[in-house]
Amino acid sequence: MSSDPGHEPKIIVDEDWKQRVEKEREVGSQTASAPGTGDPHRGFPTPSFELLVSTFSSQALLGLGFLVDPQSGQGHYDPLLAKHAIDMLALLQEKTRGNLSPNEAEVLEETIHQLRLAFVAQAQQVGTVPIEPKSSLELP
Repeated sequence: MSSDPGHEPKIIVDEDWKQRVEKEREVGSQTASAPGTGDPHRGFPTPSFELLVSTFSSQALLGLGFLVDPQSGQGHYDPLLAKHAIDMLALLQEKTRGNLSPNEAEVLEETIHQLRLAFVAQAQQVGTVPIEPKSSLELP
């Protein structure tokens, strides 16, 4: 670097880097879901809000005995697991209020509502009393 105040450094722009980055993106998008490419997301669905809601919903349905446990091959009623998953969805709803698209908010609201109804119905069918909530995220 020159100490001459009138001397400005010359900036060299490598336009070729834009083309290289674009080619890397194309190659990356083509191999992202291909098995054996080393991509950590291969075979998994694209992360989304709906997938997050579905994940907790599945846990609740598993706890309610509506889904078969892949290890045992049977449904198992675990109201604590179901309640925890429903409470997690309620927490997600509380913490994201005002930041969701109308469709996302509706999906979350409807999912929580249906799971709470199923929780109470399953508790009545099994003959247990619904678990008393210990937080503001109460079940009906």
